[in-house]
Amino acid sequence: MGIEVRRFIWDYLDSNMYVLTAMDQALVIDSIDSDDAFEYLRPFRKITVLLSHEHFDHICGLNRLRAEHQCTVLAQEKCSERIQSSKANFSAMAETMMNCQARNVTGESSLLCVIKQIYPLRIKWF
Repeated sequence: MGIEVRRFIWDYLDSNMYVLTAMDQALVIDSIDSDDAFEYLRPFRKITVLLSHEHFDHICGLNRLRAEHQCTVLAQEKCSERIQSSKANFSAMAETMMNCQARNVTGESSLLCVIKQIYPLRIKWF
């Protein structure tokens, strides 16, 4: 039996989670909070999580995954340090980002929407 690769997308920011599986083992890359992903992972006995970096949209499913499964988490040292800081992992801005995504009807990027919320643009006409 070969390795199967599945991709799950976090709807709020189009963040990706990849799951590679073989037999009863799964490798999760960047755990997002996705009911579909957690249902898919339910039968796997050994789960390893690899975090590419600490941003909240790549770690938002980690606590749930750890609560539902015994798993091993792998990350670089800096990622492990920064994951604990809401400023460094951007979770302090998560609500603003998701609100912008939800009400974004202008087609502007979510990042631009967030910047406008945090640093209101003051345009001065000359």
